[in-house]
Amino acid sequence: MKDDRGDLDLSKQIDILKKQMQETENELALVKGINKNSPEMRGLEHVIADHQKEIWKYKQKESEWEHTQNQLEGTKQVVLNLTEKLNELREDNKKLAKQVEDSLHRLREAGL
Repeated sequence: MKDDRGDLDLSKQIDILKKQMQETENELALVKGINKNSPEMRGLEHVIADHQKEIWKYKQKESEWEHTQNQLEGTKQVVLNLTEKLNELREDNKKLAKQVEDSLHRLREAGL
């Protein structure tokens, strides 16, 4: 015979809740069976410790990377500043060379 009860049927809801309760009790029994001294937990503790070490290594690498990135940015800024200063000095040098050339030209015209 086909079960014609709908989702709102209280008997069906009770059956579903009983099944869920039994599954939960079974899971609880499994969890209670795994205590800190069980081989499963010791194995998990080793896995956790390994992952913590791995996380620490990645954090150290990240810190080193950030330090290197900061140094790179500082070095870029120094290079930009020095490039700007070099360009200014080149312009000043051109102006001074022009002044010297003009002064020599005037002295030659004056006969000196």
